[in-house]
Amino acid sequence: MISWDEFIKRALYIYTHRDQYTYCLGAAGEPVESERVRNLFEWYYENGYKDIIGMPYDQWVRLHAGKRCFDCSGYLDYCLTNEEGYHLYSSWHYGEMPKASSLVAGVAGSALWKRGHVGLDYGYGHFLHFPNWNRTCEEGKISEYDWTSSHQVIGVDYTGADNR
Repeated sequence: MISWDEFIKRALYIYTHRDQYTYCLGAAGEPVESERVRNLFEWYYENGYKDIIGMPYDQWVRLHAGKRCFDCSGYLDYCLTNEEGYHLYSSWHYGEMPKASSLVAGVAGSALWKRGHVGLDYGYGHFLHFPNWNRTCEEGKISEYDWTSSHQVIGVDYTGADNR
């Protein structure tokens, strides 16, 4: 179990060092040059993501050399476990996490959800997420994004958390 504030600190660390990270669908902290990321990249490139990615693997690796990769849920999973690779993927399924009555009723450290995407509410009406290919960790205002719900993450202790 991790405290809600430690969960946020890990997420903010990645955000403040975002030049060291990039997006790869299916990744959870693995290096760009890893075999797992290569396999993920090549599968998505060949199965409908070529235009979104915009370049072949060799060019993509040169552009992002030395970085670690995340997708949206991989980012939250890494912040939860502090280890690369998915460990609790099933906990991200929408119906399994306690749901707040509204976005503004969610507490800091909650996962924000919309179909096909998750982010992290870090408080004060703001969130962090990994949005898409060739982008890194980004910050935004919850009220300016199309999140549909807020959920407390399984494995996070929310004692003392509020919706500041």
